Amino acid sequence: MDLRIEFEESPQSFSIIESNLVYPRSSFTNPIHFLFEVLWRFKTLTNSITMRLLIALFFLSLSTLAFSQQHIIDELAADMERNKSMSLSYVDAMPSDKFTYSPNDELRTFAQQFLHLSQGLIGLSSNGTGADPIFKGENLEANEDYHTKAEVQRIVTESYDFAIQSIKEMDAETLTEIVKRGQFEVTRLGWVNKALEHNTHHKGQAVIYLRMNGITPPQYQLF
Repeated sequence: MDLRIEFEESPQSFSIIESNLVYPRSSFTNPIHFLFEVLWRFKTLTNSITMRLLIALFFLSLSTLAFSQQHIIDELAADMERNKSMSLSYVDAMPSDKFTYSPNDELRTFAQQFLHLSQGLIGLSSNGTGADPIFKGENLEANEDYHTKAEVQRIVTESYDFAIQSIKEMDAETLTEIVKRGQFEVTRLGWVNKALEHNTHHKGQAVIYLRMNGITPPQYQLF
């Protein structure tokens, strides 16, 4: 049978010609439900073996999609765990009396680099996960009480733990949802990836701070 779906110039609906069925354009907001509905309504026009095969393939595709989406969540959490380990290794490598070190007065100190990294990690990841941010209303790098090695270690740990847990609790089906922050419209997945990108940018700067103090940075952890 020849199934055609036709649109008018500015359609509010579409029609399946052979059966004269009309669906609202909103059906496209959930293409999986739409596809199942079409298969079900046309089951009487196909033989039983073909219909069973189509339905089996349909549910197989659903399970494959669900697995792939959850796999993305698992990989994001694993990447965040790896980045947490690397960040803390850099923090641990710097002597306590060097946390106020900066190459010049215009740049952040070593402590401020990781406090800024933590603040960005919390904000960007929560844009994606929808979790309520920790340290809300605080400017971490501006608080001089946080500029010690012990406080940097604590805040870096808490920020990563927050991001990791909120990623694990994400609904995989929401990964492609758009979240607007200011002028930027990014998917939930995109916001979490931005958190990782921002994270890497500031760890790279911290490596230079370590070397300028005669310290060999810890080994990079690719896996």
